[in-house]
Amino acid sequence: MEQAPSDTFESLSEAVVALCGRIHGAEYRLIELIRRLEALRPWNRERPDCAHWLNVTCGMDLVTARENVRIARAG
Repeated sequence: MEQAPSDTFESLSEAVVALCGRIHGAEYRLIELIRRLEALRPWNRERPDCAHWLNVTCGMDLVTARENVRIARAG
């Protein structure tokens, strides 16, 4: 991968820090929404819990989905 002329440590590090802030904010929002969804408990035989719903509906792997539900419940 070639370095573009404007790629400096400062510009790239600022971009990485800004993006990390947006990602962390989005992850916080996701956990909050999962907490609220989990509280509704709208599950059925096809999707017996929130983790399975996240897996099937959002394409999240089951281990990650279970961990997100665990974090949401703890919050």
